[in-house]
Amino acid sequence: LFMLFDADGSGSVDFKEVVLGMFKITEDIEGSSKAAIMALLLFDEDSSRSLDYEQFARFMIQVVAAAPEHLTFDDIADSMTLLAAQDIEMTSEEIAALYELNQDVQQILALKETSEALAEVTESQLKKSNSLFYLWDMDEDGKLDLKELILGLRKFEQTES
Repeated sequence: LFMLFDADGSGSVDFKEVVLGMFKITEDIEGSSKAAIMALLLFDEDSSRSLDYEQFARFMIQVVAAAPEHLTFDDIADSMTLLAAQDIEMTSEEIAALYELNQDVQQILALKETSEALAEVTESQLKKSNSLFYLWDMDEDGKLDLKELILGLRKFEQTES
């Protein structure tokens, strides 16, 4: 199943590949997109924006766990493999929506990475960063423009030398 989802043979499954694989199985582009977003948010532990084999396997276990109780794992896996191996037809609107959604997902994942990095910032580092920001924000508009940033970095460089 992993090899069927890994359309480009890269050894990992990215957002588009998860969507297309799930779409083959469900024929529901919206549901497939949501599943792909959840897969990347929950199982992409190394922030590579793709799922390796182990991460993909954990995602598929969750998919199977959500299936009706009367179906066995083997029944579901066999069915999914057969469906995923079939060629699919997508409209140009569905393809355009998929690419647009992929861009949105990449931004969401970047925000997730940023928030995780910020969570590791200490209180002392945050205070120092805020102090520098207010020192460099010469017009006090709450933003650093390019001129303010360059001047601030020059001042910082001079104090470090």
